[in-house]
Amino acid sequence: GFIGDDGSVVIEVVYDFIERFDNKGMALSERDGKKGYLNKKGEVVIPFIYSELSQFEKGLARVQKDNKWGFINRKNHAQIPVIYDKIADLNKGHAGVIIGRKFGFVNRNGKEVLPVIYDDIKYFDDGLIGVKKDDKYGYIDTLGKIKVPIQFDEIGRFYDGICYVKNGKKFGFYRNSGKAI
Repeated sequence: GFIGDDGSVVIEVVYDFIERFDNKGMALSERDGKKGYLNKKGEVVIPFIYSELSQFEKGLARVQKDNKWGFINRKNHAQIPVIYDKIADLNKGHAGVIIGRKFGFVNRNGKEVLPVIYDDIKYFDDGLIGVKKDDKYGYIDTLGKIKVPIQFDEIGRFYDGICYVKNGKKFGFYRNSGKAI
């Protein structure tokens, strides 16, 4: 709990923990095994319904509820729906997501920019994403457009705008523009 400068109780001693208040006057807290947020008056501003809840970063916090993951904003609105089995932290406005054994990407507004259909996501290089689908690899852009065909047994990372591809014992090279060399 917290007491005010005058010694009066501002926030009751009923919470398992209370983090520091952030720059918006909200503190991540836990009560009875569930996480939420309080304001400086001790009012619940994000209800204690989440089994996992992160600090807010650029206005969004990652949450877990009923074994599903997503992101909420400071008004507890699901900015990225809480429907994913796993979700990564946002990186450059995108987060990797998993449903079952399939991978995809969502943007910070909750739009699936890559449908959750890929068997694996291997790399994120030069604005392209290395993906695996039906046991073959290739690269797609952040809009889902195929840049390096998804037909190879193996792909390498991009270095100086070039990656290798391999089928069987044969190697080739692609530019990040999608052009074979």
